[in-house]
Formats: sequence, C-alpha cells, structure tokens
Amino acid sequence: MNQIFEHIEQQRKIKLDDFQKEAIDYILQGFDLLVSAPTGSGKTLIAEVRIQDILEKGGRVWYASPIKALSNDKYREFKRLFGQENVGIMTGDRKENTKAPIIVGTTEIFRNIIIEEGLVREPDVDFIVLDEAHWISDKERGVVWEETIIFAPKKAQLLLLSATFPNIEEIALWISKIREKDVKVVFKFERPVPLLWFSIGKKINLFLSQKSLRL
Repeated sequence: MNQIFEHIEQQRKIKLDDFQKEAIDYILQGFDLLVSAPTGSGKTLIAEVRIQDILEKGGRVWYASPIKALSNDKYREFKRLFGQENVGIMTGDRKENTKAPIIVGTTEIFRNIIIEEGLVREPDVDFIVLDEAHWISDKERGVVWEETIIFAPKKAQLLLLSATFPNIEEIALWISKIREKDVKVVFKFERPVPLLWFSIGKKINLFLSQKSLRL
C-alpha cells in the first residue's frame, strides 16, 4: 500500500494526509466507506483514486451530487482528469455521453435509474459516489439518498463524502445492516484553513482564540 501512496503523491505532486491514506486503503480493499472531513481537505481525491482503478479494470462509475451546478463542475473536472471520452453527465436538463464508463449527475437521476432498471435487471455500475451525503438527513430530499442506498446493486461499492455528517456512525451501521456488508468510517476534524470569527462595530475584534480555532 505504501507504494500506491508514493505513486499517488508523485503523480499528483501532493503529500497525502493520514485520513486520505486510511480511506484509500479501505476503498481499494472494496469496503463501503463514509468519509467526514472539512471542505478543502481533499475528500474527492479518495473517490478519484478508486475511479481510476475502476476505469482501468473496465468497470462503471456513478458520481452523484445534490445539485446540477456541482454536477456540471465535477463533469468538467473529471473530463480533464480521466479523458473526455470516458465521462458523461446526466441531470434534469443535460445528458451527454451517457454510455461513458464514468457518469456524473444528480442523486435523483441515479435513484430513478436504480429503481427503474432494477425492475428488469441489475443496473450496470461498480462504484457509486454520493457527494455532499449529509443531505440524507434533509427532511424533504433525504429519502432520495436513502432509496439510492437501499436499492443500489449489492455488487456496487459505495463511497459517501461529506464535510458535516451529523450522525455518521449511525448511518454507517444502517448501511451495513441493509447491504449486509462491512462499512468503514473515516474522520478528519481539523480544517486545512482555520475559520476566523470577527465582531464588527466601531472596532473589529477577533473573538475566538487560536486554540479554539483548532477544535
């Protein structure tokens, strides 16, 4: 595994964080995985490593996000990373290269495909990434994430990414029970760039200590 980490670091010209190494280790072993880490800490890299692995093995990937704008951004990014011919997009108003091995889209689209195709045959997908997965706790739209997980093919590996999982261990236990397989959880708490809080009046005062900013 150390050789894989070294290869990623050389290829990306980065230094992997410990949480990224732990998550990559789990994801390459085939576990379903939940990752909770602050925005900007490099969660997406974990998905990209597995996507490249699946692509080289001839498999198929779905990358789901909650809104079309995020799907469009990820579509552009993945075309650059994996090649335009290997990436398609499916949203409510945009469908391009839908036979590609990597499909980016909104979670509702993938939920509908899973349920509709599942009535006839098991959907052809090997790896499903649910980005911004804290939406599973949303009162109105959370059911979409729940149904995607419940009806996802058992052969497909799941990766859930979020900066703010409020009950990540409970969700992991629930997924483990309904999918009848081990689910791993990886945390990172420290922000790559600390938040600074100020009060604004006649004077501008910083009202959180540097120590508290690291919490």
